[in-house]
Amino acid sequence: MPMTVVSARLFAPGVLLLLAAPFAFADTEPTVDKEVDRRQALAIYNAHRFVEAAALLEAVAADFPRDPVVYEAWAYSVMAAAVAETDPARQVAERRRARQIAEQAKSMGPPSNLLKIVLEVPEDGSIPPLAGSPDVEAAMQAAEAAFVQGDFNKALDGYAKVLSLDPGNYSAMLFSGDVYYKMRKPAEAIAWFERATRLDPDIETAHRYWGDALMMSFDYEGAREKFIDALVAEPYSQRPWTGAAQWADAVKTSLRALRIDEKAGPAAPWDAYHAVRKDWQDSKFRAAFPGEPAYRRSLQEERAALEALVVVARALDARGELGDSPLQNFIALSDHGLLDPHILIERADDGIARDYVAYRAISRDTVQRYFDEVVVPRAPEAAPP
Repeated sequence: MPMTVVSARLFAPGVLLLLAAPFAFADTEPTVDKEVDRRQALAIYNAHRFVEAAALLEAVAADFPRDPVVYEAWAYSVMAAAVAETDPARQVAERRRARQIAEQAKSMGPPSNLLKIVLEVPEDGSIPPLAGSPDVEAAMQAAEAAFVQGDFNKALDGYAKVLSLDPGNYSAMLFSGDVYYKMRKPAEAIAWFERATRLDPDIETAHRYWGDALMMSFDYEGAREKFIDALVAEPYSQRPWTGAAQWADAVKTSLRALRIDEKAGPAAPWDAYHAVRKDWQDSKFRAAFPGEPAYRRSLQEERAALEALVVVARALDARGELGDSPLQNFIALSDHGLLDPHILIERADDGIARDYVAYRAISRDTVQRYFDEVVVPRAPEAAPP
């Protein structure tokens, strides 16, 4: 039975470079030899030779039992090396062990972006099913096994074989670009990421990887556009937000959130808001969504409620009674045609989120504009250095 492939590359291509040499001291002062071993193990890890790194970092962790950098690298290496396992039971067991090591690292302090990847592995190590023929799955397994052992040329050959069997394989395109990124060939990487985004623009990963490749080329403005594309593709996933935040850190700025508390500003606009929402809960939802068995909050409901709020807020503003209340933001969003994406990005619950895909299909440009004008600021002129 062919193995189900779980990629070792679940995050931004450059994330592994975040692991540096500083460490937390163990209970006893480490010897010079042990410090050398630690640096060598992390160097092999940063070279993406995960199978080799997993064994070395396990030994180093015994000497540095309170070192989160070592434990994070060890957890990620074990998770990545599991891809090379040919025994399904062994692969699941190694993924489970990676999660357990990650939990130990988490106990040493707030989890990094890298550690969060490993913590997404189910506690039982189970592997999500992969759709595809046995031949494609076997070819992907061989390519991924070559990747985690650091054999990039063999990995590229493997992904080429996958594409010869399945020309529309998103993962093979994505991973081919990732290999070129690891080889520090951003132009070749971008060509593959572009192919993947053309194939499916609604998967965030290739957009985000493309942004990383542009950052490698010092094209920070172009990278910003790709990180926005990733957010548009999957705004309810943490990964595109982390990618955009890393871009913001690199250019010395910060992402912005426009979250307005319902206690902000005068009560009258909020009274109008809640009155509309009650009407939707009582009867309007059933009329608008006759095919749905139970009430849920929707984009339509929230839009109607906020439009009612804006009407009252405008009246107060015209009388000079609104001042600099945060409710001015709702007026501005309404004036700029950005109320809907604000709702879907900043005010969404599980119910509203169900309306996102249909809205994006007809208003993708509006969602992009919201991220561009409100959430992701442009890089300051003086940054990056």
